[in-house]
Amino acid sequence: MYAHTKVQFQDENGYNHPLTLLAAGAIAGVPAASLVTPADVIKTRLQVVARAGQTTYTGVADAAKKIWQEEGAKAFWKGAGARVLRSSPQFGVTLVTYEIMQRLFVIDFGGTLVTLFIIMENIFTWNVFVAMEIIIFLYPYYVLHGNKKLF
Repeated sequence: MYAHTKVQFQDENGYNHPLTLLAAGAIAGVPAASLVTPADVIKTRLQVVARAGQTTYTGVADAAKKIWQEEGAKAFWKGAGARVLRSSPQFGVTLVTYEIMQRLFVIDFGGTLVTLFIIMENIFTWNVFVAMEIIIFLYPYYVLHGNKKLF
């Protein structure tokens, strides 16, 4: 669903802005989060220690059977709305992060190659530059004010 939604949100040049990727991921997260709710209900019931008078479960099949018999089919969808509201934005953030990282670290088949080495080189260069600024500009300030150690 994500791939189809992403295509629908592309501009005329086939580009997806990060906000459209976020929206596509969140939209795709709605069915993904809601369809696993029955399994999540069973898992939660198995994890919770039953209080006095509550039903106990011996396994997945036993839990599914007892929930169905005692509460009906609706019980499997308890919390689906809250799960969608929590998980759908999480899907969006995860997928937009993936797409941005893919743009940064993977070959762009349009002809541009961005390698991890080049990015790491730029980060290293920036860190060295900042360290040099601290030493050149801030160290004399520390020395003038009686501090002999910078760090």
